[in-house]
Amino acid sequence: MANDRQDLQIWVNPPEDFDREIFLSGYVNELELGSYRIVDLFRDIRPYVENDQDLLGIAIALSFLPQLFKRLLSGNIPFLNSDKQLILKWLCQRISNDDDNPTFRAGLGEVVEAISAISDSEGFTGENAVEVVISIFALGKKMEYKDLKSETRAKVLRLVQKLFERYELRFNSRPGVNGFVTGVVDLAHFEKSPECLGVLFPLWSNISKTWGSELQSKKIAEKAFRSFYRYFPIDVQRNYAQPPVAPSLKQLAHLLEECITSNSIFADFAFKALLENLDSVQSAGTKLEILEMLLSCTSKYEIAIVQRWAEELWKNLKYEIWQAENEQVVQTSLNVLHAVSKTLATEDDGLDNSQSSLIRFINKIGIECNGKTQDSMQWLIPNGRIFHALATSSPRALYHITKSTIPKIYVKWQDTPLAKEKGYILVSLNHILKAHHGYYEPVQNWTQMFDQNKSKTFSALEACHNEINSMYDEAIQLSADQWIDRKSSVDVPELYLNTAKYEDLLVKSAIEGLALLVDIPRFYPETTRAKVVESILKIHATTLHEGTRLQCVSVLQDITTTQPGLWTNTILSGLWADIPHQISDAPDSAGDFEKLNDTITAFETMVEIGCHEVGRDNIMYQPSDLFAGSVWHRNFDALMRMLLLKLDEVLPSHVQYEFANAILITISKALGKFEDCLATARSSPLNIEPPPQRPEEGPYDYIVTHLYKSLHPEQRRHQRWQHTTEIEWFTYIRHFPNSSERQLDQLVQTIGEITLQVLRSKSTTDENNFLLRWNADTENNDCSALSSLFTEGIGGCDMLRMDEWQMDVRRGPDEKCLANVLAMYMVAGTRPHNERELRLDFHNAGLYMMAGYIGFDIRARSEFREGNFDCSPLSRQSMLWYIQLIVNKFTSPSEDPEDSHLDVLERYLAEARSVTAEVPMSPERRERLMQVLAHYTAAALAAFKDPLMNPCFNLMIDCLEDPAPFGLIAARLFRVILAPSKILTRENFCNVRSVAPLWVLTKIVPRLLRKWRAADDEYSQANYLIALSTLLEFINPEDYISDHSEELLPAILEGTSVRGDASARLIYLKALNEFIKLDRKAVEEHLFTVVNSLRNLLQNALNDPTNNPVKCRLAAVDVLKTMMSSYGKDELNMFRPRIEQQIHLACFDLSAEVRRKGQEAHTLWSVWLQTMGD
Repeated sequence: MANDRQDLQIWVNPPEDFDREIFLSGYVNELELGSYRIVDLFRDIRPYVENDQDLLGIAIALSFLPQLFKRLLSGNIPFLNSDKQLILKWLCQRISNDDDNPTFRAGLGEVVEAISAISDSEGFTGENAVEVVISIFALGKKMEYKDLKSETRAKVLRLVQKLFERYELRFNSRPGVNGFVTGVVDLAHFEKSPECLGVLFPLWSNISKTWGSELQSKKIAEKAFRSFYRYFPIDVQRNYAQPPVAPSLKQLAHLLEECITSNSIFADFAFKALLENLDSVQSAGTKLEILEMLLSCTSKYEIAIVQRWAEELWKNLKYEIWQAENEQVVQTSLNVLHAVSKTLATEDDGLDNSQSSLIRFINKIGIECNGKTQDSMQWLIPNGRIFHALATSSPRALYHITKSTIPKIYVKWQDTPLAKEKGYILVSLNHILKAHHGYYEPVQNWTQMFDQNKSKTFSALEACHNEINSMYDEAIQLSADQWIDRKSSVDVPELYLNTAKYEDLLVKSAIEGLALLVDIPRFYPETTRAKVVESILKIHATTLHEGTRLQCVSVLQDITTTQPGLWTNTILSGLWADIPHQISDAPDSAGDFEKLNDTITAFETMVEIGCHEVGRDNIMYQPSDLFAGSVWHRNFDALMRMLLLKLDEVLPSHVQYEFANAILITISKALGKFEDCLATARSSPLNIEPPPQRPEEGPYDYIVTHLYKSLHPEQRRHQRWQHTTEIEWFTYIRHFPNSSERQLDQLVQTIGEITLQVLRSKSTTDENNFLLRWNADTENNDCSALSSLFTEGIGGCDMLRMDEWQMDVRRGPDEKCLANVLAMYMVAGTRPHNERELRLDFHNAGLYMMAGYIGFDIRARSEFREGNFDCSPLSRQSMLWYIQLIVNKFTSPSEDPEDSHLDVLERYLAEARSVTAEVPMSPERRERLMQVLAHYTAAALAAFKDPLMNPCFNLMIDCLEDPAPFGLIAARLFRVILAPSKILTRENFCNVRSVAPLWVLTKIVPRLLRKWRAADDEYSQANYLIALSTLLEFINPEDYISDHSEELLPAILEGTSVRGDASARLIYLKALNEFIKLDRKAVEEHLFTVVNSLRNLLQNALNDPTNNPVKCRLAAVDVLKTMMSSYGKDELNMFRPRIEQQIHLACFDLSAEVRRKGQEAHTLWSVWLQTMGD
């Protein structure tokens, strides 16, 4: 065994392969066997801890002890108590160092660790703890303690804290409370380290909680308090750099707060010191810290102490509130007053005891506040906040302030003739009403009985009912007299509006107060509440001030949320009174355009109020049985009902389509806003969504059903075609007489968008989805709702064939195509996994949409290939979207592999290019074909469908070499591929992969570059550059500059002057600008080309400004400015004449915007020249 133990020399000077665990095990094993003793350890370690020439070696040697003792304890290996006492005595001597031995100063941290390890053993006694602490306190009296590392001092403090928690009773007698506190004070005397303070503050908290009465009786509480209070407020400037383990300044502040508030014996010292500090500091930040500490003290100290200091606190805080230099300081001061009042209210003296400390405190404040208003009524505003802080502290405070303050306020009201001063009065009164409002919330049933305190408090408010009513009624009348007659004034001077702020304050305060009164239970009967709301609506309709209007909207929102009956019966009906019965579309109808704008504004207000928040559960107002949604939908449903009824009134007139579209747009906006409200409500952990009234129905089904019925879709016989003998039918939207194509398109599109919003709502599930429910009922519904638009068909129509007939748009007519717009929106709102439930053959639907959009059916016999019918822009665009949705969302492979969508597109392209075709494809149809190909490619790429992407791009790139103008058309259509789509979005459950742009950058951009370099004619080169530009527009510049700089830069430089497409030039100019910013070195060798390109752009603008539009010229100047910021004299000096010429051209450009930017470039160039020393 002796061979296992190695010499301590190895620990002090370890070799590279030294294993500490093995080394320690050797000593532990021999100590356990008894072949090695503690006295032997002292003998062996002595040479290393007494070498005053190697202080570092001493520390290393001593570090062996805590490691050894920890191993002994963890292995439950006992050692003799006499050995333990010997060790402790030796270690304590090293700490106290009575003889000032220089070797004892080394390794103190290791010594403390060793003691800490021994203190965990069973034989460690209270007397041992006393000796350790006394030795530490002896160390704390010496200057050497201050020079120790903060890490070592933290270990010392942790040991003291550890021993105090275990042996505080023993320390009571020796070294005694006084001696222990003095010792800790000595240790803390020079302390500034955050790590040490993080230990020191909890130690003081423990001492004060444990020895509070002793500290007070021995009159050493102040000594302890001053030891830790001097760190307040915690200041980062006084701390050393914090190690990672050190507490943050915020944590230190919290620990110090716990010290100060740990025992009420510190209260007098704390209040006195804090108030002195508050009076002397000027910094708002420091004041805020003091006030927050006062708030904590007031909340935690005993009531008797707060009673004693209450008036002194008010004396100091009132100036902070009245001076109002900083809002946070004011609010925190009010919070302190609130806390004082709340603490005083804990006395159980009853509501009517006028001699309680709380009432005396409130009365004193009231007298001073009243005196303040004798100088100026403006002081009513801060005084109102003071009353609110006090009143919200307890029912007693609220009762007394209401009873004593409101009558005085009423007297001031009667004695005050000025509107501005009446406004101040109402602001103050509103603060008291806010306290009442908060006290009675939440109340679901206003008929329920109040408890005793609430009844008593409410009686004080009810006693002032007449006075309160009188003030608010007069305020409303004053505002009406002031403004109502001026509403008709067309030209209101801006100065007049700006100087009306006092009257505006009066009416805004009246509105706020009335809204509070309406929401206070039992203050107003139902009829009176309705009249109050009507008065607010009247102000909303007549005010000239936007601030007042917004105030009205805000209070109406609150009333709507809490009292749905008032929303339905009063607010909504009041707002609806301003909606006209008719707004004609006739261009010569006088005033109808303005009337429509006013109506839209009124609709927006309804949405703003009714869809501000979900409805709250209130047993007094239950949702209507007409709707399937929960109580959350109640207010929204009421608004929808009114809008839908108005739509039914407007549409049949056939002359109010703009009005009808305004209603539909309002429905769409309301739906979107309410969905946001639902999302907010659901995200709150405090809310539990109530169950719907009819879970099997969607909450918005009635909207879609109503809108579709308003279109009166029905079936009609197709005009017989030349190539078929069977009778075909289709679903169409009834003809709307007198409507323009634009109006009808807008009508159908908005209804389609509303349908889409409903289908993708989180409230719509597979179980309550109106579309899936209809299609699932195969017994009653012979075809899909996409084909029938939720109709059951008419006599003679074979609805079993309708799915095939409706999707076949090869020869229109437009009425069918317009109905299919709605089908397209329903497809957009359907999740991919519900493809089967839609009951359509989407493969054939896609082929029909291609043929219908192009106006050419490649699969038909040659004499029947061309389809000649007109359709609206919306109908035609929806065909492209329909194709994209089919490709992106669904997988419907054709049984015939030669009849796939891609194969059919290839046949179309071959036919378009054929010079021997029996029926040549017209240029218009060929352009539409390329539109289909581009949209098809975009859909396949978004979904990242590997079998389709490369073949699609092959076709697109091949089209770039088609003869003019088709190659150029194809190049421009490359923009469709990466451009954001209105229909291909994740919100519409489409597959939209974020990796698509990078795939295009990696796979397609290099192909275009190779084609561009290989092209031998200017036309093809331009097409490749234009196509490339449309892709780069939607790729992050950092991506293509970092990885493809060398390949792309020549194309970008060439693209700045590409012919035939100003948009492409603009994209390349922006790309060049980014190139210079991100990789200036790469562009540096091409500066000659850059400067020449910019000169040509700006110079040609004088001769042909249309060839280089304003945006291009602005981008060119931006490149110039970036060059000046990025390059120095060595790079740009040779181009000075040309750059100055370009700046000159920009400064005298035809466009004012370019001239302004040219002046900026001129200024920047002047600075550049000065910087370069020219």
